[in-house]
Amino acid sequence: MRTSSTQADQWVGMTASPNRATPRIRYPLFMHQTYSVLTVDDNQIAAVTRELVSANTLRVTVGTNCPKAQGPEQGGRTVLVLEADTGADLTFEASERSKKVSLVFDGDSECDSLIDALEFAASTLRTMQHANRAARRAAIA
Repeated sequence: MRTSSTQADQWVGMTASPNRATPRIRYPLFMHQTYSVLTVDDNQIAAVTRELVSANTLRVTVGTNCPKAQGPEQGGRTVLVLEADTGADLTFEASERSKKVSLVFDGDSECDSLIDALEFAASTLRTMQHANRAARRAAIA
């Protein structure tokens, strides 16, 4: 059962024991959130970084200046950075030639952290995209 987001996004479940059901609580704590401006290919990108802490720590940074409504050479940029602590079991493979990035998270806690990070990234990118679109419309009017 998922509780309300006002309770620090706690997931509450029950595990069976021989004598009674005991609560099992998973806390993907969002320790803090920071804001920054990144420069990518001479583009200024507002970014948000959040640390997700459970059995490991996964830091996710996400930002975009899209939509720019221009061609790919002048268009916006979107950034997604995942940083794991030394306790996380994470392997990756990247090839610029094949334009492929593969991330492998080993473990249940790492899977939960990745899901939380991707949900945060998607929500933040949608919000930034809507805000950027509204700002561009206001500048035109």
